[in-house]
Amino acid sequence: MTENTIKNFIELSRDIDDAGNLTVGGDVSDSVSNVRTPRFTVNNGGDLTVSDEGVLRIGSSSTLTTLTLGSVVGGTIICVYNNKSSSITLACGTTVTSMRKGADNNNTHNATLTLGARSLTTITLVGSNVAVVTGTDVS
Repeated sequence: MTENTIKNFIELSRDIDDAGNLTVGGDVSDSVSNVRTPRFTVNNGGDLTVSDEGVLRIGSSSTLTTLTLGSVVGGTIICVYNNKSSSITLACGTTVTSMRKGADNNNTHNATLTLGARSLTTITLVGSNVAVVTGTDVS
C-alpha cells in the first residue's frame, strides 16, 4: 500500500461508526458516476440496445422503433421514458429470454412488449434472464 492509500483508509475509518454505517456529506462516486444519481441517457437516434442500469429518455424526434435488452444482469433496473408521440417495441436481447408484465398477475412470458407514447416504464431484471416490466402504458 502506498502512503496515500493508507492515509485515505485511516480518514475513511474515522467516518464509519461502531455499527458499520458510513456518513458522507459530499458526492459519492465510483468509476461510472455519482452513486446517488442514476445514469441519465437521451436517445434522439435510431434503434438501441441497453445494457446498463439508469434512466433512458427517448427524445420526441427520435427515430427509435425498437429498444432491445442487451447483456444485462439480475438486479439491474432500467427506467425508460418514451417522449415520442408513438409507441416503441421492447424486445428481449442476448441474455433476457422472457419479459413479464408486472401488472398482469400471471406468468405470461413475452418476447416483445409495447411501450406506449409519452409513457414511463421500469424494467427490473429479477433473474439472469427474466425481466419484469411495469409502467403507465405497457402492453
